[in-house]
Amino acid sequence: MEDRAGEPFARVPTAWQDQGNPMAVPAEDQGGVPSPTASTPPAVALLADRANRTIVATLAEARGRALTAADVSDRSPLDVAPRLIRDRLRTLNRAGILSATEDDLTRGRSHAHWLLTDAGEDLNRLEPLIARIATRATGRTALVRSEYRDEVVEQTVSALADPTVRQIVRCLAEHGPLGPLELEALCLPTPRRTLYRRLAVLVEGGAVNRTTEGQVPRSTIYSLEDRWRPASAILLLASWWQARHSGAAGPIDAFDLEGLLLSVLPSIRVTGISERASLAWIVSGDASTASPVELRVVDGRLRIAAADADPAEPTPPATRSSGSPAAWSAALVNDRRSELTTVGDAGLADAVLTAVRSAILAYVR
Repeated sequence: MEDRAGEPFARVPTAWQDQGNPMAVPAEDQGGVPSPTASTPPAVALLADRANRTIVATLAEARGRALTAADVSDRSPLDVAPRLIRDRLRTLNRAGILSATEDDLTRGRSHAHWLLTDAGEDLNRLEPLIARIATRATGRTALVRSEYRDEVVEQTVSALADPTVRQIVRCLAEHGPLGPLELEALCLPTPRRTLYRRLAVLVEGGAVNRTTEGQVPRSTIYSLEDRWRPASAILLLASWWQARHSGAAGPIDAFDLEGLLLSVLPSIRVTGISERASLAWIVSGDASTASPVELRVVDGRLRIAAADADPAEPTPPATRSSGSPAAWSAALVNDRRSELTTVGDAGLADAVLTAVRSAILAYVR
C-alpha cells in the first residue's frame, strides 16, 4: 500500500455517492417535515458519507439542543454548500436518525430544528468504534491528523458498503488464495470489468495481496490480507444497529453469519474442547432460508464443516444454537446470549461463541 495520507483506498465507485444514492433526496420532494420510515438504511450506508457523520457528530455535541440547518452549517467543519447540509438533514430524518421538534412540524423543513433520535445517538456512539477498526485495519493507529482519520473511515466504510467488494472478500476468505479465473467463476454474474476495478481498489488499499509468479506462463494469485479480516466487525456493528432500531426490516434480513465466521476463522483459537467436537449455528426467523453453519474443532482451531467434509462423520452436530439476526448480533456485540436457543452441550456453545467474539472484535478491545 502506498504511503499516501488520506488514501488507504482509491475512491470506490459505490451506490452511496450522490448520483446513485438510494438515500438521496428526490428533486420533487418539496413537502413538509417528513416522519421517519420503518425501514432504516444500514449503518455502513449512512457512515460512508462524511456529511452524514459530521451532521450526527455536530448534533451530538449540541447535547440535546435543537439546531437549524443554518446552525449545523455554521458549526460544521465541512466546506460544503448549505444546500448539501439541508439535503443530508432530510435524508437522516427519513432514516429515523433525526427528528424535528414538535413546534416545527407545521413550519416546513426550512425552519426545522433538529435533534438526534435514539437511533442517531447510537449511530454516533458507533462512529469512534468504526474509526478504531478502520485505522487498525490500515495499520495507521497513530494518526495525528483528523482529516486523514476521516478519509480512512470514509473510504473503508464505502468499500464495505459496496456489494462487489463484499463478494470478493467473502470468496477469498472462504476459498483461500485464488487465481483470476477461479475468482471470476466464483463471483459470477459480476462483470469482469467491475470485478477487476474493485480488485484494484482492494489491492491498492492493502486489503488484498496480489502476487505474481515469474514462471512461464506467469500466474497471478489474490489472497486476503490477514490484517483486514477483523474489519468485518464493521458489518457486524451495522447489523447490530440495524436490528436494534428497525427489527428485522431491510438489510438485516440478509445477515451473513457464515461470512463473519469465514473472515476471522484463521485467528480463532479454541481451548478445553474435545477434538472433532461439532455444533451448528442457525439463523432463524426472517433469515430462515440461510443454511445452518456447521462448525468443527480441528487441532485447536475452528473449521466450517462444509470445507472440511468427512464422509466418515455424516451425523449432524448434536449441539445447535439458533436465533434471529437480532439475537446473533446482540450475542456477538454485547455478549447478550439470552435470546439464542441452544440444544445440546451448552458449555461447547458458550466456549465457541466466546472464541468467535474475541476474534471478530479484536480491533475493538
